[in-house]
Amino acid sequence: MSKKSSVLFLAAFSLFLILYLAAQQPQIPALVRPPPGFNLTDPESMHWLSCPEPGQGRKSTFVTADIYGRLGNVVWSYLSVVAAARRYNLRPVIDQQSLDTLEKEAFDANFLRVPSVDWLERTCALGGLLENAIQFESKLLTSKERMIRYLEEWPDAGFAVLKYDFSATDSELTTAFWDELPNELVLKEKYRKKAANQLRILQKRFQEQTGTDAADVEFVGIHVRRTDYTEHLPHILPGSTAAGPEFFHAAINWLKEKMRKKTLIFVAVSDDRQWTQENVIGNRTDVFMAGSSDVEEPGEDLAILAACNHSIFAYGTFGLTAASLASRPGGHTVLFDPQNGGVTKEMEFGANLPGWHIMDQHGNLTYQNTPISFHLYLHPHKERKWGT
Repeated sequence: MSKKSSVLFLAAFSLFLILYLAAQQPQIPALVRPPPGFNLTDPESMHWLSCPEPGQGRKSTFVTADIYGRLGNVVWSYLSVVAAARRYNLRPVIDQQSLDTLEKEAFDANFLRVPSVDWLERTCALGGLLENAIQFESKLLTSKERMIRYLEEWPDAGFAVLKYDFSATDSELTTAFWDELPNELVLKEKYRKKAANQLRILQKRFQEQTGTDAADVEFVGIHVRRTDYTEHLPHILPGSTAAGPEFFHAAINWLKEKMRKKTLIFVAVSDDRQWTQENVIGNRTDVFMAGSSDVEEPGEDLAILAACNHSIFAYGTFGLTAASLASRPGGHTVLFDPQNGGVTKEMEFGANLPGWHIMDQHGNLTYQNTPISFHLYLHPHKERKWGT
């Protein structure tokens, strides 16, 4: 047989073998597809080239999350599931309500790649096996140690489910895939257009008020979280106090000094517009209120902050989401250190990401070039005490 014939024979045999092995797997029906963002070429989607079968060890092991709270909590639970699936080669799955929340309130469904439990049950005719495993047999991930232990226990029958408890934020895993997060969550075009229009209006207003030629400016998004967080914060960090005006002004002034060769326009978004107007904006001509502050439709506010070049925020998963989407090479993010001996999940990110800075109430930078070790953060639940 000639060399050319041998090559053609091997190629034909390889193609036959691939098709034969594929035919042995229970394929997902071609006429039934998950949401548009479910792309079979994506790493997460590769888990679903075939339907899951019980008792197949790692291939029968899922990671999901109990999700409680508003958009920010849903975002970080979703991202934690995505990151854990990628890191440990597990099957990611999420509840349909959480996917609906992400799509309804902010994000383009075409980029949401994790399938819902309902879709998987229906498509692969699992007969409730997965739903029952999630509801009654989940192994709750309340610490990193538990995650490691559970990863050594592969199922030889049925499905295994590892479940983040109480809308957990697994900052260690999500930090590892930081540069990919904007590809996981793409804001709807209508919100991106509104954000771009608002920034254009504010740029014109800034130019009129200051007489500055602001043709080439950079925007700094400021997220001021108030309302329920004054009650929420002591549960996370006992003895801590909320970020006051001093922090925001110190962060503004630090950025202006850091980037004194640039023209900066500061754009404030808040759930307490009056407090922000009085305590952050005041008589400043370089800080403007923006957004709608509509908690029922937070996509516009999120898009405004994400469209900025730099970020200032104190705490909260919404502010963390906005800063994450805005974070880009050469950009800066300043966040709050309550200096009460505790570490927030936001500080974990800030100490481990380039261009992120941690600042206390008085404008002192802390944890400079000092990484903070990670914890598994669980958002406090109304029916459960913190730390129990």
